[in-house]
Amino acid sequence: MVISKNIIRLSAVLLLAFVCSSVVAKGYGVPFLRGFSATEYNAHNRNFDVSTDAYGTLYVANFEGLLYYDGAVWRKIHTPGISRVTRIMRGHDNRMWVGGYNVFGFLEPNKRGILELHTLVSDAKMKDFGEVDLLISQGKNMLVHTSNGKGYEVIDTVSMSRISKARTDKIMESLDSVNNVRVGSAVLSIVPDKGVEIKRGGTSYLLREEDGLPNSSIRFLNYDLRSTVWGATDRGVFALEMPSPYTTLTEAQGLKGEVYSIGMIRETVYFGTLHGLYRLDGTKLTQIPNINIACWQLVHANENTLIAATASGLYEVSKTGVRRITDGNSLSVCEGGGGVYYVGEMDGVYKVTTNGTRTLIAKIEKCTNISKTGEHLRVETLYGDIWDVALGTRIRSKKMPYSAKKNTPRIDVRDLYNRRWFTRADGKGLTVTKNDKLDPVLSPWAKVLENKAIGAIYVDGADDLWIGGDFGAIHCNLKALLTRKMLPSVQPVYIRQIVAMNDSVLWGGYEYKTRKPRTEVKDIRLPSGCHRFTVYFSTGSNSILHPTEYRYRLNDGRWSAWSSDTYVQFNNMASGNTRMEIQAQDLFGNVSPISVVEWYVEYPLYAKWWAVVFYIFILAFIAKVVIQWREEQQRKDNERLKAEVQKRTAELSNALDEKERMQMDLMRMERTATAGKLTKGLIDRILNPMNYINNFSNMTIKLAKDLNEDIEEVKDNIDKDVYEECADIVDMMNTNLSKIAEHGINTTRTLRAMEAMLDYQLGQKKEADMVSVCRQAMNESIEYFKEDIEKYNINMRTELPDDAVMYDMDAAWINDALKKMLANSIYAVKKKCQRSKFDAQVLLKLKQLENSRVQIIIYDNGIGVEETIQEKLFDPFFTTKTTGEAAGMGLYLVREVIQDHNGVISVKSEQGYYTEFTITL
Repeated sequence: MVISKNIIRLSAVLLLAFVCSSVVAKGYGVPFLRGFSATEYNAHNRNFDVSTDAYGTLYVANFEGLLYYDGAVWRKIHTPGISRVTRIMRGHDNRMWVGGYNVFGFLEPNKRGILELHTLVSDAKMKDFGEVDLLISQGKNMLVHTSNGKGYEVIDTVSMSRISKARTDKIMESLDSVNNVRVGSAVLSIVPDKGVEIKRGGTSYLLREEDGLPNSSIRFLNYDLRSTVWGATDRGVFALEMPSPYTTLTEAQGLKGEVYSIGMIRETVYFGTLHGLYRLDGTKLTQIPNINIACWQLVHANENTLIAATASGLYEVSKTGVRRITDGNSLSVCEGGGGVYYVGEMDGVYKVTTNGTRTLIAKIEKCTNISKTGEHLRVETLYGDIWDVALGTRIRSKKMPYSAKKNTPRIDVRDLYNRRWFTRADGKGLTVTKNDKLDPVLSPWAKVLENKAIGAIYVDGADDLWIGGDFGAIHCNLKALLTRKMLPSVQPVYIRQIVAMNDSVLWGGYEYKTRKPRTEVKDIRLPSGCHRFTVYFSTGSNSILHPTEYRYRLNDGRWSAWSSDTYVQFNNMASGNTRMEIQAQDLFGNVSPISVVEWYVEYPLYAKWWAVVFYIFILAFIAKVVIQWREEQQRKDNERLKAEVQKRTAELSNALDEKERMQMDLMRMERTATAGKLTKGLIDRILNPMNYINNFSNMTIKLAKDLNEDIEEVKDNIDKDVYEECADIVDMMNTNLSKIAEHGINTTRTLRAMEAMLDYQLGQKKEADMVSVCRQAMNESIEYFKEDIEKYNINMRTELPDDAVMYDMDAAWINDALKKMLANSIYAVKKKCQRSKFDAQVLLKLKQLENSRVQIIIYDNGIGVEETIQEKLFDPFFTTKTTGEAAGMGLYLVREVIQDHNGVISVKSEQGYYTEFTITL
């Protein structure tokens, strides 16, 4: 982008503060790069210009209009004529100016913070305006140049007037080339249709489409004065992390395979990978001839020679060529002095001389790492075992105890300045110490790479650090880091956008008139029907190497886990006030100040205070009516019972035998009732302690879980045996408590079933329509088991007569009995569906028989019942389900209901095929 001289001077001052090396120091690698495709930003491939504001928002001139990206979400603004935008310029007071085909104007947020294009020129106002090809900022004024050679001056967004061609030409001659961007001591230049040339000192490198650029046809470059160079291309947008002490080499630059070793011969870096050995000459990677197989380790023989341990043998590598010393798979190598090397191979450790003489000194298989201290070798195997090999006239080897292997770093390197670079055993967690303390300058920069699995580290004096792994190779300019004493400060978190119901933008991200983003938004009010609410946020600066992470919490609750997501979506929010706090953590672990979003969700009408009062009055009125109705029913029942007693008394007086029989029946009923009361009382007495058992067992399970978490937290601070014993005890407690809870619930279910059996009492029989009763039972069952029916595609059918079928019965108990049997049928077909899919069927059929009798059939093609247990189906407490699923009282109560209606029930079944219950009344 073209910028004014004042801004150029300001940029130069700011760039002097960045002592970090640019991209191509010594030609080591390319900057970290990220591309944005048209699919990601949802617009046309072709872009013409890029610019950034003071708060980290990227603006892109696109063929479809203006795009802007605030680090959280891409958005698009169309011009009035839906024409292309070709130029963007940040002017006075962070105002963005936009020019394109027959359109020119500036961006201004409305009162909701949404950016809008205010046009000074559009198709409707000036159709011969042409296409804007140059914008120049001069204080509050803006100069505009179009493709038809005309120039205009805009004075503080108020007036626009034509300027002379001579003045326009003079201003254009004073500007630097738009193809060059300076970042520190590096200069980035656009090479037409080839890419970006990066120059620094006497070296240069051409960054191409093969290196990760979206396209080699680059239209414009822009530096955001922080850490990113943006580029607009004919097929997307890209960002380069510059200035940065880190550069990278990947397969795009020709480095193939995971890097396992790194070495250097006189400024030339060598990389050993799974695919061979590679040499980096300036900016060019070349594979070493004859070594095209895994190169496991590199050691320095002298300043001109490296020794390479490869899968095809041991090699001597120099700038003049390669010489094979031994054959076979050499997994590791260590210099022994005087032209002697100790080599770890598949079957043992060998002593090797430069002329190829091999002597087995220790039969230790698969040695992946060897180091020499005095007259001892420390040997680590592929299995993690560590051996000590004592050298001398009599060579002895000894396996080290487990304590020697515990927490052994995968990589452990010391440089010339007594700095120690090491990782965890898994290769992650890069750490740098000096004098056994964390290096205060380099440690934060090492933290950037803590999540990468590292396979090799090489430190060249005080200048260069090389790190290799499955990501390729990363170069770090140590000299720049040691010179630069302060880290960049963490950026605040800006609230970029707030959206309700996925389409209603409540906050667009920019303060009205000031054009600044907010870190606090507190004036959001949502209707009660809003069930989806999304908050987008980001900082003003983001690293490509390590994305900024965010966390949030609601109403002073617990913080969420750190995540790179730049939005949070809430569903079905509670009514009332909610406060959301957001923090960011940059690549160095610095945590930003808290940003705040507050919103209020209105209470629905039914939850208003006056509605609650109305509900109370309605409930009180209903309660009064129910009580009066209940008292009237009790009075009628008492009169009916009194009349019934008088009638029975008269009948008993007619005959002595009848009287004696009735007396006997009354005695039996009294004994039964007494036994029932005693049993019911016993059940009640048992249920209370069972509830305590169930509740306390569940509470104790949670306590055991908390205890286990506490033990895990202090695991590293207690003895291993104590920890394992405590863990075993907690596991046994969990097992025992789970069994107690399981059996307690089963016992409670059985007692409840017994209580239901004792409470069973047939009501008064009345003539009712059996067709309606059957239909109601089927409908209620379908509604209750709706989820299982839909999940397993169960076909629920009825075959009922068209006309009413009247029968004297207690309709409620008949309905309950049918629902119990339909539930059993649904259970049977569900279990069969869980084994394999089939056409599940459940049928309820009603027939009118002779002599006013009726027949009801419940059929299913489920798992069926074994013939040997069909006789026990109606016994109390017998069930084919697990004890955790049923108590075995369902069919027993069904039979009681049927028998009390003078009916019979029978069953036919074939295991695995069907079950059919027949009720005859």
